[in-house]
Amino acid sequence: MGEKLQIIATLTTLASVLVMVVLAIFRPNAEQDVNISTLKGQCNERHKGLDGSIDRIDKTLLLLKENDIKHIESGMNELGKQYVEIKTMLDERLPRKGA
Repeated sequence: MGEKLQIIATLTTLASVLVMVVLAIFRPNAEQDVNISTLKGQCNERHKGLDGSIDRIDKTLLLLKENDIKHIESGMNELGKQYVEIKTMLDERLPRKGA
């Protein structure tokens, strides 16, 4: 009788351990789900912030390029005008070889 009681206790313990393992594996963990959703939200916020920063950098870089090109173009136009003035002065003051 003592052996049968011991076998029943052992089988009951094994069955309860097996049930606990199965429940631990297949039962969703609510705490981990909350942590995962919190991390996803934080990642999304960071990505939105980074996207905004990248957009601002792109716009700033575009403005810098446009302004630099405008300054270079105005500088080249000014040099062209000065070249024409110097050439005109030289043509007026220096004698021509063929004339």
